[in-house]
Amino acid sequence: IAYASGSAISAGDILATLIFTYEGDVVDTEITISTAQRNENDAVSEEATVVEISNYAASGDNTLKDLTVQEGTLTPDFDPEITEYEMEVPFDVENLTVEALANDEKATVEISDTTLTAGETTVITVTVTAENGDVKVYTIRVTRAAALLGDVNNDGLVDTTDAKLIMQLDLGLIGEDDLLVDVADVNGDGLIDTTDAKLIMQLDLGLITEFPNNG
Repeated sequence: IAYASGSAISAGDILATLIFTYEGDVVDTEITISTAQRNENDAVSEEATVVEISNYAASGDNTLKDLTVQEGTLTPDFDPEITEYEMEVPFDVENLTVEALANDEKATVEISDTTLTAGETTVITVTVTAENGDVKVYTIRVTRAAALLGDVNNDGLVDTTDAKLIMQLDLGLIGEDDLLVDVADVNGDGLIDTTDAKLIMQLDLGLITEFPNNG
């Protein structure tokens, strides 16, 4: 932009308006504007001004890049566009280890309580909040197997090993922390004693086909 020699310019005068047009997001952009002026001695001085432009549009990406559960496999297989999953776990899994990775590093991920209840289905949510506040919720319906009545050592079998543990408990040789007391009272009389141990042995020997549970 040139001005004729002798033109009067006062402080604060607007000499030019620069309009920048851009497409897409602009992040921490710098534009250098160079100016030059000639003084009365016909000497030219130059000056560079750096203008920083920050006009960033926050991301709306609220999808997951990956979703895994250490204790099992999701059904269906993970897909960022699929938000509902199911899985089953054995009785001895009391908590899940859920790992969720957001597709956008600026998004936040929150996982709900992963504690499971035996014999019930628990819904675990994975909430992804995009940088711009948009929210997407992924759900995992997890069914934890119920404990097998009489299987006090939780090995999937009801046999003499379980009966021995109950007898040891009844004699005070071991404590309740050494076996699953919730499935030890096989006759449902409110006691854990040799009667339960005998019933387990009878079941193991094929003398009975089920426990006379009164609970």
